[in-house]
Amino acid sequence: MIKTLTNIYSPAEKFSFSLILQVTKFRITILVAFTTALGYILASNNIDLKMLFTSAGIFLLACGASAINHIQEKETDAIMHRTQHRPIPAGKLTVFQVKIISAVTIFTGCIIMVFGSTVPALIIGIFNLLFYNIIYLRLKRKTTLAVIPGALVGALPPIAGWIAAGGNIFDIKLLTLVAFFFVWQIPHFWLLILIFGDDYKKAGLPVLSEIFNENIIQKITYSWILLTILISFTLFLSGLIYYNISVLFFYFINFLLLIISTKLFMKNTDNVKIYYNQFITLNTYTLLIILLLFADRTIKIV
Repeated sequence: MIKTLTNIYSPAEKFSFSLILQVTKFRITILVAFTTALGYILASNNIDLKMLFTSAGIFLLACGASAINHIQEKETDAIMHRTQHRPIPAGKLTVFQVKIISAVTIFTGCIIMVFGSTVPALIIGIFNLLFYNIIYLRLKRKTTLAVIPGALVGALPPIAGWIAAGGNIFDIKLLTLVAFFFVWQIPHFWLLILIFGDDYKKAGLPVLSEIFNENIIQKITYSWILLTILISFTLFLSGLIYYNISVLFFYFINFLLLIISTKLFMKNTDNVKIYYNQFITLNTYTLLIILLLFADRTIKIV
């Protein structure tokens, strides 16, 4: 343990592009870029340079926020089995190096937004960064229910894209889209808690099992998954999807797979493998919804 924490401040073993991808949480932040672009396309029915600049700017701000988070959580990352191999606790990057990565990505993101997008979109991006690294982090250390306000972080990027395209922030289509991205994240995080609950406890972080037993947690997570599915249906009702036959077909298949997975999830208690499969299926469902929205609107644009 002492050796691991010492590595946080020791010289980096080897600096590489792959380490930058890890510290900026590329697999998450690239999704932020996609949802920003999605908001722009849905509002404007157009794919242009402004969309690319907006998506790139929000992406870089998210990368900077992720790098800051690596610094903020370096001690708990060193304790948890799931995170102890991250660049800082593993001694692959120093805190100073991660600060440089964060500063460069945030500064570059702001410059791109100022000259290639709009100021309101930039304000949303900066607000999201501050909310994630200050407010959410503090709540996360105090209550496991922090995932509810924390879901705002994933719901704001499409708003930035929508506003950059000149869309009305009170448009029912945007509100429906934001509701979907907000609600999906809650069962996403609670499934992680079911899978890695012992890790969170070891790091001194609050977990749902301190409030509810595992069976109740399953039922709560199940309710949020059903709500996610229900809101995904409203994407059609709000007019965000144009009822393209192929899009509807793939949406139906995606829906069935999630329903089947969710039934298996409810039939099994204390089965980490089932929890993990449900986690993957839920994330796949959301990713396919994003891709279907892209495909449906791109077909219209073309």
